[in-house]
Amino acid sequence: MELYAKGDTRAFETLYGLYSEKMYYFFLRSLNYNHDIAGDFLQELFLKVIEQKSNFDPAGSFQSWIYRIASNMLKNEYRRKSVRATVLPADEKVQLPADPDEKIFAVRLMEELDRMGEGHREVFILRFRQELKIKEVAEVMGISEGTVKSRLFHIIKKLSVNLSEFNPGVEK
Repeated sequence: MELYAKGDTRAFETLYGLYSEKMYYFFLRSLNYNHDIAGDFLQELFLKVIEQKSNFDPAGSFQSWIYRIASNMLKNEYRRKSVRATVLPADEKVQLPADPDEKIFAVRLMEELDRMGEGHREVFILRFRQELKIKEVAEVMGISEGTVKSRLFHIIKKLSVNLSEFNPGVEK
């Protein structure tokens, strides 16, 4: 990012190559698997990277910085349009795993995460779907590592109860 900020366009191409797919799937999962909207968000994200290149702090992590921008974009969208209720038209198919049990689980998991609220859902997606470290999740969301750990504990506890039908050894 430092090289790009100094005018090296090949550095931007490298960043795009490294992060475009990750960020696309981050948006896709956060926007209920709507490919068109996720693609739009991805384009907007990299426009913001271009526009805000002077705001990048070289002492920090580029990954945390780009996820923070993406996270803020999603928060703004949720506030503006209540995306959760409108992002997936009724006639659009959700692309989920081929195994019927995995499909059912994926749908139920997203339903449960939606019920938990924006902050909890985002912590879960960043930690388990994007595989960020707890420290990185904290940086992206602008919260303490302790808050991330606490949210993860409560998320996992709640999911283990609410999704117990997928784990016969756990009772409600």
